Amino acid sequence: MKPGRIATNLQRGRWYGWVFWSLASCFYLYEFFIRVTPDAVLPQVSSAISIPDTDLVTALSAYLWVYAPMQLVVGLLIDRFGSRFPLAVASIACGIGSLLFASATSGVDLGMGRGLQGFGSAFAFVGAIYVATVWCSPKRLALIIGLTTSVGMIGAIAGQAPVAAIADEFGWQTVVRWGGLIGIGLGVVLLVFIPSRPAWFHDRVGPEPHSSVLKDLWKVGLNWKVWLVGCISAIVYLPQSVFAAMWGTTYLERSLGSSVTQAALLVSILPFTWLIACPIVGWLSDRLGLRKRLLLIGCLMGGLGMGGLAFAADIGQGGVIAMLVLGGLFTSTQILTFAVAMEVCPPNLRATAAATCNAIAMLAAAGIQVAIGTALKASVPIDAAVGAHLLTVATADEFRQAYLIIPGLFIVGFVLLLFLPETGTKQPACHCDTT
Repeated sequence: MKPGRIATNLQRGRWYGWVFWSLASCFYLYEFFIRVTPDAVLPQVSSAISIPDTDLVTALSAYLWVYAPMQLVVGLLIDRFGSRFPLAVASIACGIGSLLFASATSGVDLGMGRGLQGFGSAFAFVGAIYVATVWCSPKRLALIIGLTTSVGMIGAIAGQAPVAAIADEFGWQTVVRWGGLIGIGLGVVLLVFIPSRPAWFHDRVGPEPHSSVLKDLWKVGLNWKVWLVGCISAIVYLPQSVFAAMWGTTYLERSLGSSVTQAALLVSILPFTWLIACPIVGWLSDRLGLRKRLLLIGCLMGGLGMGGLAFAADIGQGGVIAMLVLGGLFTSTQILTFAVAMEVCPPNLRATAAATCNAIAMLAAAGIQVAIGTALKASVPIDAAVGAHLLTVATADEFRQAYLIIPGLFIVGFVLLLFLPETGTKQPACHCDTT
């Protein structure tokens, strides 16, 4: 009996497949919750822990610096051994990381907690998709990715305005601590209720003869299409990974003169639009058999929406809402990048392909978070920044100068999309290659 296999009478395409996927998706919901929580409590954390704001941002971005490279390991592990045990351990790791984060007294403590959260979170998205590819019809790939992403958006919404309100009442440590306990409990549930990978799946989609972990990683890593779609994925995902997860609340608070809770509520529009749009985009893509064309439209219109937010102070709250809705609806096409990555690689390397695409997106997000922080620091006059927290002295114009990095990258993304091949069902089947 191979690792990750059991003899079972359970079959693909039955109702219980959606139950297994739902449990795995709950972990993705939780992972997204702890990913965006720092944005809602950033001013409180900054006040509680006396370190420079650039060091604070660097410590919080440890989540992404661990998350991104772990994707390569996650994909290979899940392709080889299935997702049950890795998902359970990962959820418990997220919970422990949250407890460390809640008790942090220094930048090092914060970095350790966020890093452990990033380690566990790395398994969530790919693991949920993999569970669905085992137990659900492969003809619904984009729809499954869209539904999984929508579930994650519920966690993103819960991690914004509700967290800000609860943190104002009970303190940010209480919110993060309870999040840690939930993660540990969820890990136990995943271990008990998600079945191991069935023997028939391994027989249908197994490793190639004489393959090894390094050969599989090398095969995916040398595929230029995976790298191209990964860069596109990173850019179209910036509204969620950088704006909603780190800078958005503070930027809108400063630009509109609103409270933290009000700004967090506005930022939650982005994940809310994804919650609605992602399943529709996935269904439409599967129905039309197209990926690239929808991505082109999404990058163009989403870029316009995010570009409009650069003028938040001028367009007011109504304009900001319109730009957030526009940007959120159209950047939901980002989910199609994972379908493309999986479709340009062999079936036995699909988790590795999706994880590699996700790794590129998250590494880019970590770098851009730091880049925006550096640009913000450079835009603030030296005399204003001395002896004060950068986030408290930066003006709306100074925030806007740093924010312009995001709409600028959307232009780059649109150009890259012109070189991406179409992989939908109306095109000839694509397979992983190194040409």
